[in-house]
Amino acid sequence: MANEILKDEILNDEQLDGVAGGTFAESAQDCFFFQHIGFDMQKDTINYTELERAWARAGIAFVPNNDANEYYQNGKQIPRAKALEIAMKKAGKKIDLRPYYV
Repeated sequence: MANEILKDEILNDEQLDGVAGGTFAESAQDCFFFQHIGFDMQKDTINYTELERAWARAGIAFVPNNDANEYYQNGKQIPRAKALEIAMKKAGKKIDLRPYYV
């Protein structure tokens, strides 16, 4: 019973976007995300240059940050959730984003 996930405990995309992240953990999730939508990424490692290139291929400027990574489209900062959606659209894949929030 302790491991049961209650419907009320599941966050929607808007709530997930407000979850603090950033630094290594958030970047690791971004790497896994790109692997799962078909981008060629090194496994079991985080290479920030490679991650920046992956985001760029999706049309997003990525800026690693100690508090929370930053994502920009057309020079305007956008929420991470929107950046993930844009990358999925670019890759032509739709996946559940909940595993990519830390």
